[in-house]
Amino acid sequence: MSSGGSRLDRLFGLLSTGASAEIRSSAVVQIADLAKAHPPQLPYLLERAHAIISNAKWEARTAAGQLLGALAAHCICPGSADVAAASMGSLGHSTQQDIGASCRALADINMAEILREHNPLLASSGEEYQRKGNKAIAGNVAEQRKHLKEKLGLKGKLDQLSDMTGLISDADLVDEQPEPAPAAGTSARAAMMLKRKAKASDQPAASKRSKLSAEVTSKAGSSADTWQLICQGAWPFQWLADELTPKLLHASWEVRHGAAMGLREILSSQASSAGMSMPLRDHPSGWLLSNGQGKPLLAPCDASHIHQNRAAHEAWLDDCLAHLIQLLALDRFADFGSDQAVAPVRETAAQAVGAAASALSTSSLLVLAGLLRQLCESSEWAVRQSGLLGLKYLLASRPDNALLEAVMPAIMQGLSDADDDVRAVAAEAMLPVASQVCHADATVQKQIVQLLWDALLDVDELSPSIGRVMQLLAALYTSGVCQEAQASLPEVLPRSWPLFRHSLSSVRMACVKCLAALALTSAGHPAAAQPAGWTTSPNRSEAGGGPNPATEIWLQGPLLRTAIQLLFQNVLREDRVSIREASQKALREILQRATATALHQAVSPGLVHIFLRLAGIPSGQAWPAGSLLNIQGPWEASPAAACPTAEYPRDANGELAADIRVLASECLALMAAALPAGMNAVASAIVLGLQSTTASERMVAAMTLAKWAKVKGPDGSVIGELAQQCQDQLAAGSSNTQSFTELEHLSRGIHPKLSAILRRLQEAGWNVEAITQGTVIANFVQQLQPQAMCSLVNMLPHGATTSEPLRTAILEVQAQIALLLETQEQLCLRVQACLAAAVVHASNLPAKLNIIIQPLMGTIRTGAVPAFRALASVALASLISSCKPVAAERIAKNISAMACIADPVPDVNTSGEVGTAGFQLQQENAASSPTSRSQQGAQAALKAITATLGQDLVSRLPSFWSAMTEPLLRSLHSAPAALQGEQRDGAPQPVLDSLKLLRIVGTYIMPIILRLMLPSLKGKLSSKEVGSAIRLLRAIITALGGAVIPYCPLLMLPLMQCMSDPQQSVRIQATEIFAELVKLLPLAQGMSCPASLDEADKAAWSEDQVFLLQLLDNSQAGDFVPPFEVLAELRHYQRAGVNWLAFLRRCGLHGVLADDMGLGKTLQTTIILAADHVEQQSQQAEAPMSLVICPPTLVDHWVHEIVKYLGSGILFPRAIQGPLQHRAALLQQPASGHAIRNPKSKISQACKQVAARHRLILTGTPIQNSILELWSLFDFLMPGFLGTEALFNRRFGKALAQAKTSKRGSAEAQAGLLAVDGLHKQVAPFILRRTKDAVLKDLPPKILQDIFCGLSPLQHALYHEFASSQAAESVASLASERLGTSGDGLVDNAPHVFQALQYLRKLCSHPLLVLDPSVEPHLKAVSQAIGQPAATVKAQWAASLEMLHELEHAPKMAALLELLQQCGIAPVPSDADAGVAVEGEPTSGDLAGGHRVLIFAQLKGLLDLVQSDIMHPHGISHLRLDGSVEPTKRFGIVEQFNLDPTIQALLLTTHVGGLGLNLTSADTVIFLEHDWNPMRDLQAMDRAHRLGQKRTVTVYRLLMRHTLEDKIMGLQRFKLDIANAAINQDNVSLSAMDTSKLLDLFTASNDSQPSQQPGEAHGAPSFSGEPDTGRLGKASKSQGGLKGMMKGLEDLADESQYAEEFSLSSFMKKLGQA
Repeated sequence: MSSGGSRLDRLFGLLSTGASAEIRSSAVVQIADLAKAHPPQLPYLLERAHAIISNAKWEARTAAGQLLGALAAHCICPGSADVAAASMGSLGHSTQQDIGASCRALADINMAEILREHNPLLASSGEEYQRKGNKAIAGNVAEQRKHLKEKLGLKGKLDQLSDMTGLISDADLVDEQPEPAPAAGTSARAAMMLKRKAKASDQPAASKRSKLSAEVTSKAGSSADTWQLICQGAWPFQWLADELTPKLLHASWEVRHGAAMGLREILSSQASSAGMSMPLRDHPSGWLLSNGQGKPLLAPCDASHIHQNRAAHEAWLDDCLAHLIQLLALDRFADFGSDQAVAPVRETAAQAVGAAASALSTSSLLVLAGLLRQLCESSEWAVRQSGLLGLKYLLASRPDNALLEAVMPAIMQGLSDADDDVRAVAAEAMLPVASQVCHADATVQKQIVQLLWDALLDVDELSPSIGRVMQLLAALYTSGVCQEAQASLPEVLPRSWPLFRHSLSSVRMACVKCLAALALTSAGHPAAAQPAGWTTSPNRSEAGGGPNPATEIWLQGPLLRTAIQLLFQNVLREDRVSIREASQKALREILQRATATALHQAVSPGLVHIFLRLAGIPSGQAWPAGSLLNIQGPWEASPAAACPTAEYPRDANGELAADIRVLASECLALMAAALPAGMNAVASAIVLGLQSTTASERMVAAMTLAKWAKVKGPDGSVIGELAQQCQDQLAAGSSNTQSFTELEHLSRGIHPKLSAILRRLQEAGWNVEAITQGTVIANFVQQLQPQAMCSLVNMLPHGATTSEPLRTAILEVQAQIALLLETQEQLCLRVQACLAAAVVHASNLPAKLNIIIQPLMGTIRTGAVPAFRALASVALASLISSCKPVAAERIAKNISAMACIADPVPDVNTSGEVGTAGFQLQQENAASSPTSRSQQGAQAALKAITATLGQDLVSRLPSFWSAMTEPLLRSLHSAPAALQGEQRDGAPQPVLDSLKLLRIVGTYIMPIILRLMLPSLKGKLSSKEVGSAIRLLRAIITALGGAVIPYCPLLMLPLMQCMSDPQQSVRIQATEIFAELVKLLPLAQGMSCPASLDEADKAAWSEDQVFLLQLLDNSQAGDFVPPFEVLAELRHYQRAGVNWLAFLRRCGLHGVLADDMGLGKTLQTTIILAADHVEQQSQQAEAPMSLVICPPTLVDHWVHEIVKYLGSGILFPRAIQGPLQHRAALLQQPASGHAIRNPKSKISQACKQVAARHRLILTGTPIQNSILELWSLFDFLMPGFLGTEALFNRRFGKALAQAKTSKRGSAEAQAGLLAVDGLHKQVAPFILRRTKDAVLKDLPPKILQDIFCGLSPLQHALYHEFASSQAAESVASLASERLGTSGDGLVDNAPHVFQALQYLRKLCSHPLLVLDPSVEPHLKAVSQAIGQPAATVKAQWAASLEMLHELEHAPKMAALLELLQQCGIAPVPSDADAGVAVEGEPTSGDLAGGHRVLIFAQLKGLLDLVQSDIMHPHGISHLRLDGSVEPTKRFGIVEQFNLDPTIQALLLTTHVGGLGLNLTSADTVIFLEHDWNPMRDLQAMDRAHRLGQKRTVTVYRLLMRHTLEDKIMGLQRFKLDIANAAINQDNVSLSAMDTSKLLDLFTASNDSQPSQQPGEAHGAPSFSGEPDTGRLGKASKSQGGLKGMMKGLEDLADESQYAEEFSLSSFMKKLGQA
């Protein structure tokens, strides 16, 4: 993968390039988890985050800030409180004095001088937009003028015609401002500020630091040094905070913003420990430990040290706040893209001020507040805004009474500021302390409230501050403002009326919420607890409940009437759903809290009738004149009555109008329920509405009655009378033939056309008078009803004898009349449905229900508007609950039939795929089809029935219950095809219908299904029934979704057991179901046991719930204790491994034990095997059996190890080798994973056929060649867990293949990174991997040394000959492109190329392995090498070959001999210079005598040459182990070598001797040849470097420079990168795995695509962690002027990002958690 880098590099790359906030947040979480698991990496992680915090992209800076916040929240250090606790023992109470006396940075700030003398900080310094160079001023001006003309397109002749001298002077093109320098008389503090600003601009100047800070920084030369200082007690964020602080005054706004954000995140958790360095105990504790939590423990310290640290803490905070204050004073950058001007730098800096102030002393806090007050007095609005921003977050952080009293004048001054943005911030500043303000003196309270109400008098159409003012008013009144302020409500409240129709939605919403808050206050809302130090006003009412007479003044008379009228108009006119719903809620609050008398006076019959008429206006018609209450605002130039009259909201399908009418009817019903009995104005309005000729008005009246009846107000008799009127209208059926007002505009369009047709027919001699009966045609047509017009047009002649124009006119009128009739039918049906709903909810059912059922069923069947479908569904459900059982069953049967109508199947092409555009069009057409509408209506009705009947569903509708459940229950034994995915073909229709109904009402069927299904899932029934139960369960989960959540505890454990079923089909289906069910499991936590279960199931539910808690939190599971004695002392990591294996066995899961070679995988597996055998023997008479599948070389090794660790009497191992018929069917199966990596190999397929309950793979290298090997391993463990092989290749293999050849930072590279990370997450809990360097601190080191040799003349000639052949190009292409293919794959894909590769490998090892006398170039090369003619060589070929055994022709052999001599194995000749020079040659001192060596080769032929040319001639005692040795004798050779120290060398082939053997008696490993697969070489070298080795192991790899072996080494590095990315340090232990994330693993198993997509395809930065210049960087290099500056601002955040970043509640929550 060309993008390279570790997993950490990729994660940091995603912080900058992540395509979505979810990707970036996920990267933050993963990096923070790495920091928790590996605390020493904290300094390095902070360096990487520091590189991104100044990125040009807002998203990148925010992600880096989130990371710093996560790290700071975890790495909590001892703070000032801990110092105070320590000081009580060391200093008594004396050290509290004089601390901070030297902290003069804040006190020395001259704010007036800063504002006067220093330039403001804008978006940037502007230098990047100017031409660079060292020319003189005049030349530079000319160059800039020319450059500006080019930018404006004034080139060539246009340049001569243009004179810009008058437009742009020289002064505009020359920056004559000098560098800022201390002026005469400048204070020391101001001079220091200039130095810091210079440092922020990368100029060589530094700010003064405390002695302690300087000491820490000077010592921290590297991450390791920094970590050492941290372990000694230094503040971990010292150097980073010191780097960020001067950047607060940088010229670029992105750098300033990043620095402020970084300090904010750090100080939110670390303010109390900033700048301190307290000594810690010698042994790490708290978060310093891997996966540790909490503060490290302090060591004893003396008084001077405590005093020094407290002073350093005060000094550091003082210095940091001084920088932040100066930033607030000088920054002028603002974003004016939203309603309110947002200053991202200043607001972030203000948040940092609030975070830092949380640890300040009271005196320093007041000094800081004084500086902010000075900013509030500036003449510039941006500076005043900065000061109020600081006060806002200062109060949020420290709601101190003294602080509030100190800053209150500044806030009140801000509330009356002339600038709207300043007023908005001032109102926000008081929100955190609204409850405290309400405990101030009554005069102050009244003054503040009056000031806020006065702000409403000066409003324009773009005044966002009004929203904040209304929000503050609501907070004050809710908190219990004094009675004097409440008493003024009748006077000031009307000032808010115009704001209900303000142009800004935020203002309108604030007004509605404020009115609701005032209504709550009127009921005597309890005030907040009184803080200490405040004096209660004598006029203030008690904080208890009870009415508040002073506040109830406004809930009566004209104020109440106006409030109700405005809120109701909001429901009708507001275009935002949220404001409409908020208006309805506010109206409810008012109606519930106003007195009955006040409501009767305010809600008159005339007003209610107006309300009903407004709600019933047909869509698109104008509001009636004078019906709306329009109150002119101060921003309106003319009276509201003169403005154009708006019309009722319209939409294409009528859904918006219907939703508004439903909400309006609910409001009218609330009024009806609130009004007193006998004086109900709503009742009289309903009577008039039911008689209206407007269909929509009649619908609103009926819906109001229906909802009123549901509320059950006091006028029960009135409701009955009104319901009777509705019933009479339904019985009369008058609405079916009535022409509603909505039809008039259609009729008016038809009348003149029909009249014209009749006149033309009359002129043509047709007897029109017989139809009109002498009436004037126009008058006759206007009197016709739609049905009569339809009959008339059908009588008209439009056949062949009629002229073409007349026939066309008749057909056009026919179409218009058809539309008229259809519209009339819909209106009539909706009116009747509303009338029927009113009758049903009023419980006034007629004797014959047809008049009610028909309109309701018709609306459900054909209704296209969801609001009316929902109304009919609820009414029908209520009818079923109260009517006779026979009628209820008939209704339910009809609804079920509608719900089970067959869905239209989209056409597919031959590949089985549907085009995106075509499928979308089909979906749209299906949604609007009558079939789809009836299904949607039926589903809504069934849901309403289920919700209404609840547990009575079975008893109320027994036939419906049987029709829904019996087909599924019968399928438990038949297992139809529908249960395997709900396919249409081959599945009985009753089963399909049952599944469809189950989706809607299936919650209540679960107890019955579980009682029949659980015995099968738990293996208590036959295998066939288990399969049937699995298929049924999958169908239920697919159908019900979230409805099965309460039953998850009963299903999870049986499913895990089924995942270990001997039948592969059951295992696959169980795994897939588990993958579906686990998505719902998080929601099941905390749920109570379903009440529908019987006592036995409830007990099982509780037991399984406890197990799930242990599964999700492995810390609750104790250590596993074997029930027998282990004849070995387990190391800590081996005990952890046994715990992990026991966890898998207990959960019924499978796994991969992937420890490094030599860490004791055999021992750990033997213990868990024996434990399982002992447990099974205690439960059953039949002795259990287990099968270990391993390479032939290790069969006897396993037998030896089992006896060694367990002795006799527990396990009885037997070595089974030979033909298949001698093997037994066994129950458990730990297997060596090396043999089943290739899913197509016969070994893999044979292993997967073995039936076993538990499966375990042992391997030191989970991934060797390609990522597909991991799929093959898990296809053996849990078939289906990673999907099919094709799906796995699409999700992971394809992404990695594309990333391998992609450019760094490209979309393909990012997709590959995400794919690897996603795969790692999915398999992590099932793979346990520990490396030797991590767990074996006492293991001697392993030294790896590459020794390069040059080609001999003979090899060079043969290599040159090959390079000129045709095969050379194929070999080069394969070696560079097919990096993911192993040698075995090459044979299948390109045999001739593989042969060429083998030829080159043999040639690099020894020329004798490749020479062929039939090849002419070979004869020529040998002739030149031995100095004989070619003819002689050919004639005496055998003798010539014998001469080539000289070591000079094979440099590798010479290098091997020299290594053996330096090891003291081979004798050293007297002429020590006879050897061949090699690069990287070890010194003889490094290889003293007494060594024993392992010599690995790929080919037996090379081992033959080693024996004949080196071992035998030099008398070296040795053994040999390769494929020629019988498997039964191989272990004996290993034992002989280990036990006999006189045997100096062991020759092995990598394939036979590189796996599973223990050869720790050797301490030197030499590789003559190298495998394409790096894992094979690693396994081979770790035969010696493993547990039990006492000496340093040295590994030598003999390589031929500039040959194929260079390619092999490069391929090995790539494969190692892939393997380490998928299996890394998250797999080191059970605790590190975090089994709670099992919930996330199975959710991805069935996805066809990676969970996240990469971001931008081009221009993404590299993963090096360097700051990304982004588009701003490009613009600054290539573009100047306004365009370049505007382009530099492209990465500003949008409003939602600002709202999230600058949320006051989030900031306070973060500080509370710190």
